[in-house]
Amino acid sequence: MAEIPYDEETTRDWSWYAVDDAGHVAEFSTGGFRFLPASVRSDWECAEELIAYFDGAPVTTGAVIRPEFLVSEIILGDPAILKDQKRREWYFRSFTAAASRGLFAYDTLLKQEGDYFGVTIPERPLHVSMLPEEVQKQLLCTRATFSFRETPRISEAVTLTW
Repeated sequence: MAEIPYDEETTRDWSWYAVDDAGHVAEFSTGGFRFLPASVRSDWECAEELIAYFDGAPVTTGAVIRPEFLVSEIILGDPAILKDQKRREWYFRSFTAAASRGLFAYDTLLKQEGDYFGVTIPERPLHVSMLPEEVQKQLLCTRATFSFRETPRISEAVTLTW
């Protein structure tokens, strides 16, 4: 079980995963600007396995853009996301893909120090109990104490305690 080195953690756009108090799963994108929770950073192999698992997971539901996102600092700071079709498609591609696999999807707020902002939500959220036992075990190492559905903005400092 190798730890993710500092330079790899801080220069790579990591996807990492957590389970909320209802058993739903979320994907977080660091953009290379956020630190990983200790539970993720401590096991590089597990982090890579979860990325591969969810990248290959089947589409199971529709995806919806969070209403809060449409009035967020991301949109206000870059209105081209909504006005330019190609830019919008490029931006939402990975977040829609995550939500279509049942995951709540969070992006990094670059202009706000230490925050993640929810971009998309699944129409039918994936519950951790629906996953293979080994994936459940890996995911349950990183747990939120609140609902992803009800929390559009999460502080990096909070995620570091998971």
